[in-house]
Amino acid sequence: MTNIERDIGRLEAVAASLERQNESLREEIAALKTELAEIKTLIAEIRGGSRVLLFVGSLVGGSAGAAILKYGAILITR
Repeated sequence: MTNIERDIGRLEAVAASLERQNESLREEIAALKTELAEIKTLIAEIRGGSRVLLFVGSLVGGSAGAAILKYGAILITR
C-alpha cells in the first residue's frame, strides 16, 4: 500500500465522518426549528392571556375603587 492510497483511505474516512456530523447537525437544526415554533406559539398565547388579564384586572380595580369611594363616603358620614 502506497502513501497515496493510505492518504486516500484516511481522507475517505474523514469525509464519511464529516457527512455523519453534517446529518446530525441537520437533525438538531430541525429539532431546534420545531422547538422555536413551539416557543413562538407559547409567547403569542402568553401575550393574549396577559392582555385579557390586564383588562379583567382593570375592571376589578376600577369596580373596587368605585365601591370604596361610594360606600366609604357613606360610612365616614355616619
